[in-house]
Parts: sequence; C-alpha cells; structure tokens
Amino acid sequence: MPFFPIEFSTNEISVSIHRKVNLQLESLKFPRKILGSLLGVQISYPRPHNSCLRCLMKFHRTLLLLMSVALLIVIIYQTTIHVATYNYLANCGRALLVIQKCMGFVDLVLIISWQWFNKEEKFNKKLHKSSNGIGLLKNKRDITRIHTVLFIYALLRGVLLFAFDVIIVLDKEIKSQKLTTYFPAEFENISYFLLPTTFFLFMCTPIVYSILGSYLLIIVAEYDKLSNDLSSDGNIYQLPVIRHYIGAHLKLCSLFAPLKQMLSIRLDAQVPLNICVIITLIFSFIFSKVSRTPLDNALDIFLIFDSAIHIITILGVSSIVWSKVTQIREQIVSLVASERVLNEQSFAVIGTYVTYLQYDPRPISIFQFSYYNRTFLMLILTVGCIVYLLYYLQNQPVSLH
Repeated sequence: MPFFPIEFSTNEISVSIHRKVNLQLESLKFPRKILGSLLGVQISYPRPHNSCLRCLMKFHRTLLLLMSVALLIVIIYQTTIHVATYNYLANCGRALLVIQKCMGFVDLVLIISWQWFNKEEKFNKKLHKSSNGIGLLKNKRDITRIHTVLFIYALLRGVLLFAFDVIIVLDKEIKSQKLTTYFPAEFENISYFLLPTTFFLFMCTPIVYSILGSYLLIIVAEYDKLSNDLSSDGNIYQLPVIRHYIGAHLKLCSLFAPLKQMLSIRLDAQVPLNICVIITLIFSFIFSKVSRTPLDNALDIFLIFDSAIHIITILGVSSIVWSKVTQIREQIVSLVASERVLNEQSFAVIGTYVTYLQYDPRPISIFQFSYYNRTFLMLILTVGCIVYLLYYLQNQPVSLH
C-alpha cells in the first residue's frame, strides 16, 4: 500500500522530506511575506527573547489594530456617501470602487486573524502529520506556477483599481462636472491624504489570494496523490489496506480546519459582491440617462470582467476541490461492485465512510449551507435582479392624468 514508496524506518529520509516540504512552503510564502513586510502587516515573526523587542512587537500589533479601526471608520463614511448619491446609477462604478475598498478591509482583518492565531503553523503541522507533504513535492512546479499567476493577477488588479481611484481624486475635469462623491466639498482635500490608505487596502488582497490559493493547491495535490496510490495498489481488497487509505483520507480532511474561517468569510463576502457588481452595472447601462465619461466606461467594463473571473474561478475551484475530496468514494465503492469477494468487515468500513462523506459539510460552501454551483449562483443572480428591478420601479415618479 504505497502511500509513498520509501522506507520510513530510515530517519534521515524522513527528515530530508520534512526539510524539503518546509522549503517549498517557504518559497510559496515568500511573495506575500515580502509584500506584507512592505505594508507593515507582517506580524508572524518569532517571539523575541529581548524585553525591548517584545515591547516593539506589542506596539506594532497595537498600532495595526488602531489603524484598522481608523480605516473602518473612513470606509463606512465613504460607503454611506456613495450609496446616498443622487446620481448613483450614473456613478455606480465609483461607488463599487469604494465597495472594493471594503473587501480590502475584510482582507486586512483576515490577514491579522491568520497570523494572530498562528493558522499557518497549524496547517503546516497537520500537513506533516497527515501525508508528510508528498503531494506538494510531487506537484511543486505546477503549484508554484499557478500560485505565481494568481498572485501577479491580484497584484495588477490592485494597482489598476488604485489607478482608477487616483484619476477620480485628481482629475479636475471630473470634479468640475460634480461627478465625484468621495467627500462633500468642505472635506474634499482629505481625499488626497487617503490615497495611501486606498493603496494599502488594495494591496492586502494579493496576500489573502496567496494564502488561500497556495493552501488549496496543496490540499488538492495531497488528495490527488492519495487517489493515485489507491488506484495503483494491488492489495486494496484487504481490510487493513482499506483502513489505511480511509485513515489517510480522514487525516487530509483535517487540513481544511485552519482554512475554514478565512475561506468561508472571504467567499461569502466575494460572491454576493460580484453578483451585486454585475447587477448594478447592468441596470446602470439600461436605466441611467446621465452621460457617462470614458473613465466610467473603462471602470465599469473592468469591474464586470473582474467579477466574471471571480465567479468562474470560485465555481471551478469549488468543483475541483470537492471532486478531489470525494474521489475516494467512487474508488472504494467500485470495490463493492468488483468481482472480488469482500468480507463483512470491509463492507462495514466502506459503507460507514461513504455515508460520512455524503453528509459531511462540504469544504467550500456559501454560508456553510449550500454548495457553490451554477444553479445556486443563477438563483442568487435572478433574485437579485428581481429585487433591484422592484426597487427601481418603486422609486419612479408616478404621472397623474
């Protein structure tokens, strides 16, 4: 039953694998670690022995928390101003840009929480205990390549959103048309000083994408390696072998525990946001009678494109992860349908675990109650359109004859 074809009695080999896995994990962490250090959100450093350094560490964390509270107040105010704008449908792209800042703030909270509760260390320990990271080593090139593309896209996305924000704040021609509503006129100068905070929030998103992307890729690789070993094992009909693979699969399921909170919060916020963006922009194109600037058109097109990419990616990742997690179900059920005769204990073990996989909460689900699929997202999109249309019709002036 070669979950990995090495002799584990040799301590040197085990230590070598452990070292290689740690090096690969560090290489995946390196881009977000550099970006986090530049932003000042990197707080997962070793606890210093020097009392002065410990005070600096506490000061850094306290300062980061205070800054988060200040950013929250600013974002709430900006969001309120935009939602209350009279020409909301005309300038909805700019209002949605503020909502993107809200997502950046959510990412900031997730980054702090991830480091504060040592979730990364917990994941790495579970990875070594469950499979020794063999799937990661076997697929390290593909994982590194996909992770790099994801991180670069998130980075360029943040830079582009910040560029739109800078143009809105600095362009005098737009201001002369009174299309910007970041702040009332008496507080307009504040918007210049808030540009660094905007860049800061947009740059938090690549860090979260890197965390979720790298660890989900690792989980998929580990499940894929286990399934390949199971399908190539000639002793799979024996009860101890079946128990071995089911036990290994159950250990891999524990890898979702450190990611569950971040994954749930991020996706539960991302999916409604993307659907809101698409619905709002579509209704803006249909019902808005106010002339639109080229900046508005460019921003709206980018937001629709970005939202579509996010929805497609979430659907794809959710389907891939769930198929890899449950692939063992089809493999062990096929044993029952084969011509080989299994003993009663093997039937009991297989039946129990298949039932567990069927009723266990899915690893990627919206608000922990429904699986991400096309039907569910289309239902949300339809309901959102109906609600938006009813709201628009309700606010139309009634003509009396």
